Amino acid sequence: PSSPVLAKCGERHLNRDPDRDTSIGSDLEDLDDGDVDGGHFDADTVFPGMKWQGSHFVRAWGVLSTFLTDLSKEAICTGIRVQTTEDESRPAHKGRRDLLLELMLDRVPGDVSFLTRRFHDVVMVLGVHQALPSVTEADLWELLASLLLRAVFMCDVRRGSQDPNPYCEKILNHKVSVAAKQLGLSAPELAQLEELVPSQPDGGAFSVAVGAAH
Repeated sequence: PSSPVLAKCGERHLNRDPDRDTSIGSDLEDLDDGDVDGGHFDADTVFPGMKWQGSHFVRAWGVLSTFLTDLSKEAICTGIRVQTTEDESRPAHKGRRDLLLELMLDRVPGDVSFLTRRFHDVVMVLGVHQALPSVTEADLWELLASLLLRAVFMCDVRRGSQDPNPYCEKILNHKVSVAAKQLGLSAPELAQLEELVPSQPDGGAFSVAVGAAH
């Protein structure tokens, strides 16, 4: 059966107001599962800490590294669909997964909505063993979603399951560039984040930094 989150996001794409900024986000420190009371479902989804005052690059690198497990990298590169019930027995993980699906899928541009199903499958296997950034960290969420969505597109094109589409590629590159600029990342910092994300079927990283952040 279709995911309720996926269906909800599909409706949003149909009714999307192009002039409205739908991004959401703020930032908080990661919290390890061992530090949380599993009975507090909502409190364990995101960590209610102070406003993030450190390096945005370090923050993005840490969250992206947590997301990109071996399984999630394989899903990005090969298009595998993994049926997992792990979250069902861990309320904290399920809460994070549900929120992650909503935050990520809501950021799929209408012009590349054909990637929504594939992106959904990838988000379903991203690592959620640490607390998510706050939903108020809009710029960080934009960057994370843009990097991962572009990686899905590039891998699909390079393994032949998706036709090349320069227009869509340009849209995705632009989203990454704008998100990096909003966070004040330098071009070398963006390049390091891109190296974390596989964008080739063999697991290789994005080979050329696209769009200078400054």
